[in-house]
Amino acid sequence: MQERWATGMAWAIDTTTRRPVYVGQIPKERTGLLCNCQCPACGATLQAVNAGEKPQPGKHAPFFRHHTGQQGPSCKFRVAELAALDLLANRGEIVIPAPRRTAVRAGVSGFLYHAEQQGAQVVERIIERRNVSNAEVLLTLESGRQVVLVLRGHENVGEYGSVFAVISVQVDDPEVALLSPAEILERSQLTPEWVRLLKHQDDAVLQRAADDEARRHALECLDIDPAELNLPEGATRKQASESLLHWAIKNALLEVGSLRTPEHREALTLREADGTPHSTEFVFPSTRLVVRESVGERAFDGYRPDIHCLAHDTAGRLGTFALHVEVAVTSKVTRTKLELIERDGTACIELDVGRFSSGGRTTLTSLRQLVSEDVSCKAWLFHPQLSALRDQALAQLRAACNAAERAKRLAKADAQRLRQEREEEERQRLALVEEQRQATRRRLQSLRGLAKDAVAQELRRVLECRWEQQPEVSSDGTTWNRGEFELAAADVWHTAALNATITEPAGVAWRLSRISKAACAGEPLHYAETVPDPDSLRSWAGLLHLAIEVSGVSIAAGEEQAYSRGAQRVMDSLRAGESTYVRQTHLDELLAAMYPELGDVFAQSLGTGRYVDEVDAERRLRQEVERAADDALALAQREAELLACRAQSVGQGWIWKPLNMTPSAERAVSNLSLMTRPAAPRTELVALVRAAWDARQAGAPFGAWFTARSYASPQDVDEARVALETAFLIESKLNSIRIETPRPHRARSRVMR
Repeated sequence: MQERWATGMAWAIDTTTRRPVYVGQIPKERTGLLCNCQCPACGATLQAVNAGEKPQPGKHAPFFRHHTGQQGPSCKFRVAELAALDLLANRGEIVIPAPRRTAVRAGVSGFLYHAEQQGAQVVERIIERRNVSNAEVLLTLESGRQVVLVLRGHENVGEYGSVFAVISVQVDDPEVALLSPAEILERSQLTPEWVRLLKHQDDAVLQRAADDEARRHALECLDIDPAELNLPEGATRKQASESLLHWAIKNALLEVGSLRTPEHREALTLREADGTPHSTEFVFPSTRLVVRESVGERAFDGYRPDIHCLAHDTAGRLGTFALHVEVAVTSKVTRTKLELIERDGTACIELDVGRFSSGGRTTLTSLRQLVSEDVSCKAWLFHPQLSALRDQALAQLRAACNAAERAKRLAKADAQRLRQEREEEERQRLALVEEQRQATRRRLQSLRGLAKDAVAQELRRVLECRWEQQPEVSSDGTTWNRGEFELAAADVWHTAALNATITEPAGVAWRLSRISKAACAGEPLHYAETVPDPDSLRSWAGLLHLAIEVSGVSIAAGEEQAYSRGAQRVMDSLRAGESTYVRQTHLDELLAAMYPELGDVFAQSLGTGRYVDEVDAERRLRQEVERAADDALALAQREAELLACRAQSVGQGWIWKPLNMTPSAERAVSNLSLMTRPAAPRTELVALVRAAWDARQAGAPFGAWFTARSYASPQDVDEARVALETAFLIESKLNSIRIETPRPHRARSRVMR
């Protein structure tokens, strides 16, 4: 599309021809006011700007503008409609829109039923064009029919007589005033709203057809006055709700002439002798019945069915028979009525339309579909063949029960036979396993000639081959199957099996092999791979750290600190007698035989429960010795206290005798001898007596002298006191007091006695 001036127009009215003219059709010599054009809306003179000029960058495309005054909104609308009218009238053919008429009918329920009828669109060549006015064009078509094109506001269709059609041109987009002729024609095809059909010679016929269609819609929904229907005489308004539906179903039966019956299913159950249930369904299959001679409300003996007819089974199973059709609208067939129907032996089927109701919601089409095809709302109430089918189903079920019981007996026999066969197969399998085991043991007899330590060395060799994912070859070149050598080694070592601790990678044997190989090769040991986490290995962490310590292997660079921390924690715990990293010794003999270079590790008790017991026993012994020493010290302290107390008691309760009693030391010793006759007194007692005589002679107080001496026991104190008393060197203070009592008292006492 060419560039346009926002305030201009591309169309105007030529004042000479009074026809719309496009600015692109104005030559260059008629530019400006020479264009001789005016605005169709306001009648103002227009200028043709840039007329005949080719569009160039930076230069406006040709357009019309008002010479004086301002261009109003209606200017563009009017010139757009005139341009469209002129182009449509002169394009050579015309498209007459399809006529359309609508109708509305109110049902008895008040619901509105809408209908619409539409004619055919006409495309015909224009053979003659006559301008009635600036706003009206009369077109004569090739068929001789006439069509009038009018602008909006000139729509008085009664003035055009018996023309074929009156079409109004209505352009609601003012920007059309800026379009070229080709663009307007293209836009008119894409915008059908520009052309509106005002009158068509088929309008009356279409209106009658729309009215008839609206009535058919109401009739389809049974939403019309019952008086308009062909009901039986005597139908009342009350019958319009239910009897109307009965009438409609009867007519549907007559109109359709057939109905599909539902499938009737009845569950039957029988039990075997052991109580096992067997169930089946007795099925009365669905079929299509052709019905005729339908009669409504015919009286029978004691009852009146809704519809009575003759039915014929198209499948041939049921033949031709009399059929009652009961229509259940609000209530179903009673048991009394059903017994009368069964008495007569007449087949009866119930049509449940309770989910439908009158009042504009049930349609004739749905009723025809319901009666003819829908089986969900139908049910057999009675048919003479139902009992026969039931007996047949029971017979089949009884036969199935008998067959099942026979099958169980056969299955039991088969199960017993299969069990015996499996037992025989298992016996043969065990025999084969035992034979293979014996063959393996015969193959491994050579190991029994080896010492246990040699077998352990071979086991180490075989396991190291396996850990390196190499064939398991012993030193004599024999290749072993996986697990075969362990079986033989377990037999030699008299153990049930070699567990994963010995045989699997990352087990303790695998880790000891890494330590031993690194030590023998003089290579540094990767500590993190060998002992990743002492706490996770627990009981084996102590053994591994002892092996590292005894083997003297170096630690790989960058792992010294980790080893130092781990070894410090583990070894301190072991030497302290803690059980955190203590290993079980049930594999020590085998591991020591597998790794003789680490014999010092297994020879010492450190890291075992025995070492923990030794440390604990030593701790208990030390505690007992300390406790005995404490007891002895306490006893000595108590005896010293008792001895000092005894010596102090003697020192305080005894005094020296007068000097005249023992004038010499020899006399005192002689007095002591009287006590020990015929044996001589002990030397230490003689020395005691002499020391006492000297102390008394020197004037030393007896108490101070006696307590200052040392005694071995309280018995020694008593013996020293007795010896001094026998030697007449000391006497009790009580005796001294009694001797010094005045004699008159003693005489008086004797007189009194």
